[in-house]
Amino acid sequence: MIFRQILLINVFLIKKNIYMILCLYVDDIMILYSNIQVINITKSFLSGNFNMMNLGPANVILGVKLLKNNNDFALT
Repeated sequence: MIFRQILLINVFLIKKNIYMILCLYVDDIMILYSNIQVINITKSFLSGNFNMMNLGPANVILGVKLLKNNNDFALT
């Protein structure tokens, strides 16, 4: 997988008009993308280069709770 840096340090172009967002905060990273297979490939690539732990889906981001049902997210 080749990442090309665009616009911001943590936004990567995957294909034309398709982007992956890597949110970095201190020692945490959150990967945003619509395809779980691409997320797993990215996690595998990163863990091969960095010491990482998978904490699973995010429940809280910067003190904001994330609520999820089948198709929607809510911030509280």
